[in-house]
Amino acid sequence: MYDLSFLVERFEGLGLIFGSAGIATLAIYVIAVGASLYPVSLLQSEWQVRFATSLINNSGFAIVGLCLVHLAAVFASEYPSLQRRRDRLAQWAVLAAYGFLLLIPLQLHAVWQDRAIQLATQTAQQNDLQRKISLMRQVVSSATTAPELRQGLQTLQGPNLTDKDLAQPLPQLRRQLMASFDLVLKENNSNSRNRRLPPLNLLVRDSIKVTLSCIALAFCFAALAQKSRSTVPLLVEWQSFPKGLMMGPRERSSGRRHTMEETMAEMIDEMSDAEDNPRSPR
Repeated sequence: MYDLSFLVERFEGLGLIFGSAGIATLAIYVIAVGASLYPVSLLQSEWQVRFATSLINNSGFAIVGLCLVHLAAVFASEYPSLQRRRDRLAQWAVLAAYGFLLLIPLQLHAVWQDRAIQLATQTAQQNDLQRKISLMRQVVSSATTAPELRQGLQTLQGPNLTDKDLAQPLPQLRRQLMASFDLVLKENNSNSRNRRLPPLNLLVRDSIKVTLSCIALAFCFAALAQKSRSTVPLLVEWQSFPKGLMMGPRERSSGRRHTMEETMAEMIDEMSDAEDNPRSPR
């Protein structure tokens, strides 16, 4: 008989390596996600988008780490500590699976809210500037003297006129001020075009990408997750959920659905009983 003890020892050593590598990979995931938390601003959509993006982009570390921990428990089955570690992490993976599903509406809400806030802020800034320039135009048009013009512009926190400016004829000073107002509006419109928000179709594409990514990650974590009192992975429970909805009331109360083979076997047994015990004629 061949001696396979050396293979067992190698498998156990490989399992210990997988276990250590899995924990290190999970630690990298925690550090990467934790770094994106600061500065913490729970109510700001920008912070929510940054945190959710970090969870999604770094999720590969968590999946690889969980896979390594599961492999460690298989290769080094003689180590109860690895089994317990695998079970604890599998329970945490349940939260991760449901968390990525809940991340879909939160991420979409944060992204669209951030766009709405940026659009509202940009529109408010443009309206304030136009209103302020409109008031300064009225002051320039209605002022009859240079000191009156300077006083009106100072009240509106407009351009500060020097003594050299006041020495010019009033009509010429008005033309210069009107030209400077037009230049400010032109530069503001140019800057607004440069700071233009992302196109709507790009935002929709990113939203679809985030949704599909979260669903895929949720299924990945569900395959590696298992509840404390369950004997199957969470993904198996999810797959059996539609079948549970198709059960009848009696089957659902018994906790299982009869297969076609079981149903046929029951019918054959009933027919056999009927032949063995015929009813007496009335």
